[in-house]
Amino acid sequence: MRNNEENPVTAFTSGEEGVSGQSLMDQLRRRYRELGEATDVDIPIPGFKGELWGKYRLLGSEELDKIGKRVQRQYSGSAERLLFASADAILAACLGMYVPDPEDEDKLIPLDPEKTGTPIGYDERLIQFLELEVPNPPSARAILFQLFLDNDVALVGHYSSLSRWMADTTTNVNEEFLGE
Repeated sequence: MRNNEENPVTAFTSGEEGVSGQSLMDQLRRRYRELGEATDVDIPIPGFKGELWGKYRLLGSEELDKIGKRVQRQYSGSAERLLFASADAILAACLGMYVPDPEDEDKLIPLDPEKTGTPIGYDERLIQFLELEVPNPPSARAILFQLFLDNDVALVGHYSSLSRWMADTTTNVNEEFLGE
């Protein structure tokens, strides 16, 4: 460090004001707290124009590792592995389907038409609700692929949004999709 440069650590601790009126140290502490507060994310399901959303939780490295190893055993091609690992991670992280609240479109509510207390997921309730055509007996993967109309790019893109959020839980992954 040159003699005329200020030590960045001194700037952190001296209370030097940032743009928002907080010291840089206060801003970093706030950001750190935000990272730990986010436990789930809402991501729009492609093609539904904001009318159907998936709510997802953060997956741990052990869960992702287990998914990756299982998919590696099942499939040999890199495209297949990407597709099925993406699908399985979406399924593992899913907390349910959500829709805009009719009384407040900025708020999402669980999709639970039977009032079971649990939102519809990638399950038989989604088949019935959307009248999806899936093989019998339906697997969660088959339901997911049918919801995405076998559009592999849309499915992997959806997982990409989820993955970006998992890497930084303060990221607003919906800005690029909704034009915000």
